[in-house]
Amino acid sequence: MAGKTRFAGLPDVPTVSDVVPGFEASAWQGVGVPRGTPNEIIERLNREINDGLVNPVIKARLADAATTPMVFTPAEFGAYMAAETEKWGCRGAPDRRLRPRLPGPGGRRGTCNGGRYRPPFARCDK
Repeated sequence: MAGKTRFAGLPDVPTVSDVVPGFEASAWQGVGVPRGTPNEIIERLNREINDGLVNPVIKARLADAATTPMVFTPAEFGAYMAAETEKWGCRGAPDRRLRPRLPGPGGRRGTCNGGRYRPPFARCDK
């Protein structure tokens, strides 16, 4: 209910932005590849994944799990990730590189907002 549009499974339930104009928060997942992966491999992965996401059978299964797929080109997904990072990331240290938070004892922890928020990728890790 926090996305831009109403959820098809509950069409009568308003979105948060119906009450708080401009609000949008969506959970998302994506597939990444190592730096230096040839473009033809990236394009093929993108094509195959997107073909699956628009397949009616897979789309129906995702809808049963209350999931709406977002289909992007690699460039569109990169722009989306950058926008989401800017929107939700720690703005206190914009020049730091993203570093993954490692799970378990001794793992790096984000320190955004005085340590209260622990994002999986923190721009303000020390």
